Amino acid sequence: GSNDKYVILWSVDKGSMEAILGGHSDTVKCGTVLYPSMDIVTGSWDKTAVVWDIRTGEIKQHFGAHQQGVLAVTQVGARDSESNQLVVTASGDRTLMAWDTSSGETKTIFKAHTDAVQTVVAIGDSGRFAPGSNDCRIAMWHVASPTPLIVLQAHESFIFGLCYLPATSELVSVADDRTIKIWAITEEAGQADLQCVQVINQPCTIWSVCTVADDAIGDYLEGFATGTADSTMRLWTRNMDLVAGPEKISHLEALVSSQKIDVKALLAAGHKVGPDVISPLSASADIQGAYEGERRLFKDESEAVDLYTWSTNTWEKIGSVVMGDDQQVFKGVIPKQKLFYNGKEWDYVFDIDFGGGKAAKLPYNSGESVFDAAQRFITDNAAIGARQDHKEALQNHILQGLSEEDLAKIGVANMSSGGSGGTNAVSEYAKEAAEMARRGIQETPSWGQAKKAIEAKGGEIAFSTFAQEEAEAQAAARGAGAGAKPGMTASASALSVSTVELFAPYDAAAVKKKTSELTGGTSQFDEVINLAVAAVTSKGSDLQVLANAAAGVSQMFTTLSQGSRFPAIDTLRYIASTPAGAAYISSTDSACSELVESTLLAEKALDGLPSDAEKLVTLRLFANIAAHQGAATIQFLTKALEAIARPLAKKSTLNANQKGALQAFLQNITVGLPKLATTGSQADGLAAFYRSYFAAISEAILFEKETSIQAKYLAFANTAASSPTATPALKEGASKALLRFCKGSVKNVDRQLAAVASDLFKIIKPAEDDLE
Repeated sequence: GSNDKYVILWSVDKGSMEAILGGHSDTVKCGTVLYPSMDIVTGSWDKTAVVWDIRTGEIKQHFGAHQQGVLAVTQVGARDSESNQLVVTASGDRTLMAWDTSSGETKTIFKAHTDAVQTVVAIGDSGRFAPGSNDCRIAMWHVASPTPLIVLQAHESFIFGLCYLPATSELVSVADDRTIKIWAITEEAGQADLQCVQVINQPCTIWSVCTVADDAIGDYLEGFATGTADSTMRLWTRNMDLVAGPEKISHLEALVSSQKIDVKALLAAGHKVGPDVISPLSASADIQGAYEGERRLFKDESEAVDLYTWSTNTWEKIGSVVMGDDQQVFKGVIPKQKLFYNGKEWDYVFDIDFGGGKAAKLPYNSGESVFDAAQRFITDNAAIGARQDHKEALQNHILQGLSEEDLAKIGVANMSSGGSGGTNAVSEYAKEAAEMARRGIQETPSWGQAKKAIEAKGGEIAFSTFAQEEAEAQAAARGAGAGAKPGMTASASALSVSTVELFAPYDAAAVKKKTSELTGGTSQFDEVINLAVAAVTSKGSDLQVLANAAAGVSQMFTTLSQGSRFPAIDTLRYIASTPAGAAYISSTDSACSELVESTLLAEKALDGLPSDAEKLVTLRLFANIAAHQGAATIQFLTKALEAIARPLAKKSTLNANQKGALQAFLQNITVGLPKLATTGSQADGLAAFYRSYFAAISEAILFEKETSIQAKYLAFANTAASSPTATPALKEGASKALLRFCKGSVKNVDRQLAAVASDLFKIIKPAEDDLE
């Protein structure tokens, strides 16, 4: 096959051209010979596969079911009849399809990969086959079933080739990570498995691999051939009589150990490259490899970093790590390039598009308060449409664009609206004024008024305290609860909530940029992000798009390093902003169920979410799911309450965004309480759900210091207890939440809130001895 769209048949014996076949409309990518007919099947970038009659050169069958190019093809199953020839084609559309070469009928569609499937090989005539993909995974299927037998993470980069060694029942894979891996195909208790038995490092990318046959004896040897990016073909064998001499072996080893590996490639593969995680070479003797082929970075006496692999119980050097276009020696630290904007140096300059042809730059320096940077941008660009209600989106845009190191520099104080130590007073006051406006305060005092109030109290009062007092004073003057938001009312006789809060905005361009930075400059997840946008735009009408997007997000999550996986969770949050997306993500058989169930809903889930950004977007994900009543089961919501909401409710260090997300999650559950199903298995989990829900409300009240936020939680309890469908169990839970409040567990309770709590307390008649 060729870029000229033609297929050329060659005589192996004569080396001459036998025929030219024309029928594809784009590059011909792959081909194989069918048995017993000896016909040829080819695949092309034109999204089709063609079966050619070997006798006439005419097209016998045209298969066009794929949505992207056909990248690989193999014959599967029995090879004893021309009427029963099955092939499997692999495609850039992430699927594989088994089809009959006689009828062109699609027999089975196979889905498990999250990126283009580059290669596929039949496992003998067993009916099994194995594909390799750009998602770095190898899978295995039987042609009769769409359920994979195996899906495993096999390489650190794109898999370009696979071949099967029948004499030893082994699979050979080659990849862009410069390794050849040999896998033993095993089976125990009817379960197939792949065990890596050998890793062979190469000095460059390996593009292809195939078995070697000796036509003289008509049998396969225990060997294979590879084609690599250094324009070399190498033959590999276990026959010691055929092994190359020591000089050639030493030459290859020298090529491998002296190769230069860009640090970006290591980052893309998930390696940590900071100076604190790279061990000195002198300590390598005390470090045991976890498995054959494990890769690890060590630094020599000059601090230069090299890549080693664990091979036959020792660490072997397989390359030196470099950085930049000039391939400088990498010493564990990636220097930042300063950006110039308005005559100043900045660590980041973000592009903000207001639409309608209006755009502006948002500069940011490492360690700076995200709150301050967003406020500065709004102040500087008010003339072109920047508003206070853009602040949250601006903060999120900054967070999405920061490196893992710079995210770690942002302390809790910097992420909140409270004081941040070294920041100047005017900047601190700007924060407080903006936070008061966010809470619904209509009259924000001037800096002069605030300064006088502080001086009058000896200069000891914190800005956040002053803002809180001012908010409460204005609330009292209005005769309503502080910080009332649309959908929430407050009076001396009732507090209630009636609307949900949805986190819908999503900056796809920023997420692409961030994932590219986190994967060493690659664009491997751009298509996943595009799928997420398509799934939301279509409101989940195409379930396959939804499933592909969710599967891709799961792959993104596992690829990104811990602490930097918030782009993946945030993309899942975006998908959950639609009812169909929320229902799919919360189902136990979704393509992302393992991520959701095993990580985000696991016991002590917060331990696996070390960064503030990850905690924030996880809360928003669950808030979106809860916003769509009926999307999630009671059991799912109970797990979310126990794994995320309750542990966070008991933390006194939550920043403003995290508090808002926690409130939204509990608010959305509250609004949906009357619509919860109470039949069958749902009813069985109702009591546990109520306990978790009101425990979260109670703990949030106990650990919250701001009375305006306490009022919101009180509103949730009141709404739940006052619901027409409220059950005795629900009222009991509400009574416990309010009993905590009324018995003074929270100090300095606002009088108005206490009065409201007392009124409600009398209505639902709590039992004091039930209080834990």
